[in-house]
Amino acid sequence: MTFSDLLFWILAAAICFMLLNFQFRYILTGSMKPVLEIGALAVIDPISEPEIGDIAMYEIQGNEVIHRIIDEQGGQYIFKGDNNQIADFNPVAKEQIQGKVIFYSNLPAPLVRKARNLQE
Repeated sequence: MTFSDLLFWILAAAICFMLLNFQFRYILTGSMKPVLEIGALAVIDPISEPEIGDIAMYEIQGNEVIHRIIDEQGGQYIFKGDNNQIADFNPVAKEQIQGKVIFYSNLPAPLVRKARNLQE
């Protein structure tokens, strides 16, 4: 096996590992406009540690929320949608955070809105 063969297999394994661990979500509301349009695709990395200013996904009462971390108080995070006037109602414990948004694209938004009958 040559060095280039080895490098190819290492890169292929790394890409497969990343794709298997990442979560893919469509944005269903306008709370993160204009950054994330309704129907945008977000890629969430469950391993990355989000910080203040990052967009992250958290779970509350069985629902997933993708908003920006705007503050940390007493070991809990304060989230807010960029298009919302006020912060999310409840502080979020670190255990509720499902991951950090590491990539997003608004390109599929029009198709997703049409396919899922979402209002803009």
